[in-house]
Amino acid sequence: MAFTKDGNSIITGSEDYTVRLWDLKDATTEIKAHKYPVFSATVASDGNSILTGSDDGTARLWDMKGAMITEYSGHQSIVTFAAFAPDETTILTGSWDETARLWDMNGTMITEFVGHSDYVTSGAFAPDGNTILT
Repeated sequence: MAFTKDGNSIITGSEDYTVRLWDLKDATTEIKAHKYPVFSATVASDGNSILTGSDDGTARLWDMKGAMITEYSGHQSIVTFAAFAPDETTILTGSWDETARLWDMNGTMITEFVGHSDYVTSGAFAPDGNTILT
């Protein structure tokens, strides 16, 4: 789960396969995001898109109305997190398949990071975007 940059909404992922954007003043938007539980959900810093990771082995990029823009597929197990790079030109995902992957915004894998001996459950970009921590 995460706050939007303006602090007016919260994004959550759920075991009921949905992502919800909770407006703290008004309505809730529900996205039927995946066919399995959603483990990760975050909002782009510009507030125009949502990134999710799921038990179905995919990460997905959505517009704020719930239309899927891009699917990031290739992990062999649950995608436990998905994160935007600081400049939002790439996406980092991690999985129970013991890998992390760097993707371009169009869904093409750039790099697979191997060498973990167990689940990759979290990851982050350095503020300058040049280093990744998993």
